[in-house]
Amino acid sequence: QKVEEAYKSLIEQTNDRIDLTFNQIKDSGAEIIGYGLMCSRKITELDIGFNRIGEAGIIIIGESLKNHPSLKKLSLGVPYYHHHDRHYHFHFHYHAERNIIGIKGVNAISQGLKENNVLTNLALCFTDIDEEAIQVLVEATNINTFLKKLCLVYNKKITDKSGKKYGFKSNLSVYYEDNQISNTNYNILQ
Repeated sequence: QKVEEAYKSLIEQTNDRIDLTFNQIKDSGAEIIGYGLMCSRKITELDIGFNRIGEAGIIIIGESLKNHPSLKKLSLGVPYYHHHDRHYHFHFHYHAERNIIGIKGVNAISQGLKENNVLTNLALCFTDIDEEAIQVLVEATNINTFLKKLCLVYNKKITDKSGKKYGFKSNLSVYYEDNQISNTNYNILQ
């Protein structure tokens, strides 16, 4: 039901923000949202974290990023305002609900980033990405000059928690540490 409502909102361009966090939309729902996103010219913020989305769903989302005219903020993990939001008080038992985007998903997001000149904030927290995925993201963000914030916290396969070895461009704020954001009022999607 929520996916259909969000799709309708994208097609009819009635909302500039859609939050489907914690709705178990899985790959099939992400594909529907991705196709709707391709038609939408109004949406500026999309939150689809913690929905058990895998590579197949993320690939369509990545395709929809290419040359998208309005999407500024995308969360495939969890945007940090949910920590304090009365509706989405975050607990670690949601770990099983996270999106596992895989290297194919990261490649699709990265290809979308290379052709996108609007997206400024991307949250990939809790998406189980690894060092190989980081290198793909570095390449994409070195081409894309518009992305300003990238959140990678709570990805246990990233070994360099300082991020110094990866080579992200200096004007991109990248967040790695598990506690770097949770101890502040920072919001990746602000």
